Amino acid sequence: MSTIVVPLLCDRTKPDPHGVSERALPWARGLATQLVADVVLLTALDLPPGLLTMADKALLRQLLDDWRAECRTYLEEVARTFDGRVVSILVDEGDAASTIVRVTEQVRNPLLVMASHLRTGLSRLVLGSTALRVVSFAECPALIVGQRVPEPPTASVEVSRLLVPLDGSVLAEQALDVVAAIGLREVHLTLLYVLEPDTQDRAVERGLDPRTYLEGIATSLRERGFSVEPVIHSGRPASVIVAAAEEYRADLIALTTHGRSGLRAVLMGSTTEQVLRAATRPVLLARTVNPHLEG
Repeated sequence: MSTIVVPLLCDRTKPDPHGVSERALPWARGLATQLVADVVLLTALDLPPGLLTMADKALLRQLLDDWRAECRTYLEEVARTFDGRVVSILVDEGDAASTIVRVTEQVRNPLLVMASHLRTGLSRLVLGSTALRVVSFAECPALIVGQRVPEPPTASVEVSRLLVPLDGSVLAEQALDVVAAIGLREVHLTLLYVLEPDTQDRAVERGLDPRTYLEGIATSLRERGFSVEPVIHSGRPASVIVAAAEEYRADLIALTTHGRSGLRAVLMGSTTEQVLRAATRPVLLARTVNPHLEG
C-alpha cells in the first residue's frame, strides 16, 4: 500500500499563506481513496534568518510555538477532508525541499503529490524551484500539479486515463512499472511514440519499428489487465506530449526523469521539464534506474 505525502505551505509571513500548494489536494484525495493509501500532510517552517537572530529568545520561542500551533490547526482541517483515510500530520523546521525528501525516505512506499509554480528563467536561477529540487533528489515517484493545470470542478479527482510517452528505451518503459507499483491498475493507458523530424532514420537504423514496438508493449500490458491504446504522432516531443494529453483526455502524464539538477538543467532544460511547465494535466514523474550507471 502506498503512502501519499502532500507538502502544504503554511507561512504567515506571506500575503498568501498557502500559495499554490492546495492545488494538489484534489488529486491527493482521489488517489488516497483509489489506492487505499495512508496520507502524510507535511509543512516545513522555513525560518527567516532575521527571526533566528532575535535577541529576545523567549519571544522567539513563543513566536515559533504559535506558528507551529497554527500550522497544526491548518493541517488538521485539511486532514478532515480525506474521508475514511488514515492521515498523519507533520510540522517540521528547515528548508522545504530537504524536509520533503527526508520525509519521503521515512514512510512506506511513498508517492509524493505536490503543486508548483515551476518558475522559469532568471527567477528559477536565483530563487530555485522547490518542486524541481525535490524531484532531483527524491527517490520516490512524484505527481506534480503545474501552474497550467486547471482547477478541477470536484474536491476529489479519480485517475482513469494515463498518457505514457515511450521512445523504445528500457528507461522510458520504467514509467509503466511505477504506474503498476503504486497501484494504478484499473486504468486506460495511451502509449505515445513521438517521431521527431530528425530522428526517424535513426530509429530505422536501430532496427526499431515504432508500431511493432508499441504493439509488443501493449500486448504485454493487456495480459496484465490494462486497457491500452498505442498511438504514434510526429513533431517535437514536449509539444506533442502536451497536445496528446488533451486529445486523449488523459488525467495524468506519466514520464521518467533522470533527476538531473544544477546549472546544466537550468540552462539546457529537458523534455520532462518542458512538459512539466506546459502541461494542462498533472505529471507523474518516475525516477529511472540505469543499470549501466549503477555501482
